[in-house]
Amino acid sequence: MPDKLIYCEDCGACYLLTDLDQAPEYEYDPQTEQVTEQSADGSFLFQLRHRHHRIKELHMVKATVFCTKRLSEVNRTAYFMATDGLDSYIVKRSRQSAEEPFRYEVFRGSIDIGVLSVDILAEEIRRQMAHQLTDPPLPKASVELFLEITLELVRAVSDSGLEIFPQETSNPLIRWARLNDKIRFRLFERFLSNFPPEDCRRLRAFYEANEDFGDVMNILLKYRAIVRREPDETIMEVVSPSTEQTVVYSNALP
Repeated sequence: MPDKLIYCEDCGACYLLTDLDQAPEYEYDPQTEQVTEQSADGSFLFQLRHRHHRIKELHMVKATVFCTKRLSEVNRTAYFMATDGLDSYIVKRSRQSAEEPFRYEVFRGSIDIGVLSVDILAEEIRRQMAHQLTDPPLPKASVELFLEITLELVRAVSDSGLEIFPQETSNPLIRWARLNDKIRFRLFERFLSNFPPEDCRRLRAFYEANEDFGDVMNILLKYRAIVRREPDETIMEVVSPSTEQTVVYSNALP
């Protein structure tokens, strides 16, 4: 999604600025079999139509972008904050079908995005351990204790203890992370207090082998977004990942 748009305060119209705004358009004439080049500048035409209005160039605050549905669904609604450097606005972008152009609504308000849940991939970890730790197999009680200790620490740390992966998911309200070096070392210390030395070595090796993006030791973060309209702070929409929005996990065993 482009990160700039032109906003007319007087009539509420918006135009999204893209790298293709000044790119020429080409028209084919089947009778002459000739292709002619047509000049095009959508942003200039927009400003020309609104030349006597109050026009602002707004810049998207990318950290506030979220959608009500998967990115692959054409009828999704997107919200994000945008600013001209002085004032802040909420931009709502929506359409009902792929044949329709996007509609934009700009208004004053706030977007609050907070963590809804923090989880580990317990079932995937169990399967990966059964596949990887085979000589000898790790006792089931040890596997469950590993999961308990890991989940307890993961849910206790703040965002500063996590490394958020930059890769985007199909839902902007779902992100993947891993423990940072400091918290990871704290986890390994807990292993020493709860497992025999050889099991500690194997569990640490397992963790370190499965913590890159797409691996089973990744941490699943789900966020909830609340859109409020000023001046009365009316809640317009509360959005969180639904249970139907299955997370595709790249490296987990089937």
